[in-house]
Amino acid sequence: MVVPLICEPLVGLSLTDCIRGYDHLKDLDLEDPGTNGDVIELDILIGLDYYWDIVSGEVLRGDSGPTALYSSLGWLLSGPVASASTTLVTHVLTCGVRAGQEKLELTEQLKKFWEIESLGICEKESTLYEQLKKNVTFNGTRYEVTLPWRDVLSILDNYQLSLIRLNGLLRRLRQNPTLLEEYNKAIVTQLDSGIVKVVEDPTRTDGERVHYLPHLCVVRQDKETTKLHVVYDASARSTGLSLNECLYVGQKFNQIIMELLVRFRVHKSAFIADIQKAFLMISVRKQDRDVLRFYWVTDIYQNPPEIQVLRLLV
Repeated sequence: MVVPLICEPLVGLSLTDCIRGYDHLKDLDLEDPGTNGDVIELDILIGLDYYWDIVSGEVLRGDSGPTALYSSLGWLLSGPVASASTTLVTHVLTCGVRAGQEKLELTEQLKKFWEIESLGICEKESTLYEQLKKNVTFNGTRYEVTLPWRDVLSILDNYQLSLIRLNGLLRRLRQNPTLLEEYNKAIVTQLDSGIVKVVEDPTRTDGERVHYLPHLCVVRQDKETTKLHVVYDASARSTGLSLNECLYVGQKFNQIIMELLVRFRVHKSAFIADIQKAFLMISVRKQDRDVLRFYWVTDIYQNPPEIQVLRLLV
């Protein structure tokens, strides 16, 4: 496997100094004695699947100090070394590999592997939930929360991209008038139910941030109930950060899937329930609603259409 970087440069050690004073190593013929402070670039990293092909089994071990193991590359040393202050300092002399692969694609792939495959290993964002709990209120009808913002200075308004996406969406929907009517009906239903509200004066805002969300039509023929969904694209961005990138994503439930599965084996019977449109049941605090703006038209049959600004309240 060829990669551009095995690890960060290592700081060399004088192996002659390290083994001085140890009787079991006094006659050791070192292939490369090394020098203190030298910068060492690693050229080859030998994995454990080949390690036992190069070592001979000849070992030099004393009551203290490093252990020497002979290999086809020379003597390999590992173990604690006494410093000048008689304090034991452990040096891994064979290869002091540090995590220096953060720039490599391989590292990112391994990171994703651990996040997905090794359940329960990744840390949870526990502090996020403590912050969210402090910001939860009940307004008499719904629970209300602030958006879980990361430490970002600003978010772009995204209005130009949203307009372009709206025009493209209208062109596609007009090729299927029935689908266009269903899509418009879905947005009107959201308006009537208080999920969405028309922004009467787009120049006025309730908070410091303004952001427009493109939206798209998703049709699921396999669904028995709602087959058409209006999906708001919070990952869309032309430049800068998207809304999703500015918000904490919360807990990854695949990390706790084992305890969820075990829970179903504890009792004889298990009950599950579903909250209809669960995400639409939670209200967003007023100062964050302007980052949930989007464009739609007042009349789907008008050409050119009159565009209006709406925003999600939940």
